[in-house]
Amino acid sequence: VSKQAASISGTTARLKAGDRLSLFDLMHGMILSSGNDASYQLAEFFGDMLWDMRQVMNAHKKPCKQPVDYFLQEGNKVLKDKLGLTNTYYGSPHGLSHNMNRSTCFDMCLVLINVLKDPFYQQIVTQLDYRCRSRVEGMESAENLQGSDYNLRKFYYPTGKHLGKAEFK
Repeated sequence: VSKQAASISGTTARLKAGDRLSLFDLMHGMILSSGNDASYQLAEFFGDMLWDMRQVMNAHKKPCKQPVDYFLQEGNKVLKDKLGLTNTYYGSPHGLSHNMNRSTCFDMCLVLINVLKDPFYQQIVTQLDYRCRSRVEGMESAENLQGSDYNLRKFYYPTGKHLGKAEFK
């Protein structure tokens, strides 16, 4: 986990700089805990990965200077071109206040329809909590993650599913 990701404010998965987590653990941190830190770390990882793939295809070897920005650039293209979200744009990976973030209820419904088809996402949203394992310098620690709306889902949601980040407006 990068220092930048660990320093993100708002709701977090309590990530610490230097933590080594699986993508599976980070996804749980992002979805269950509405972890802005996990969202940022995933954007860094996938931004670097997408950049590296592009460099290989173009036979270049330049490092990515802004992986989060690259992830957002590519992600916004996919949202528009592949999912048809014409009124959605992300300026940040975590949904915190950002003057570029925008969407509509209709576009968010399209996102929801698509992600609920994914068995991986379904596995995460049906859990009330998850035990995340982190490795730092050979040491292993565990952190219990609970959904940010744990009590609400426990008593009021008939499906028991957490559908995503509550902060995005």
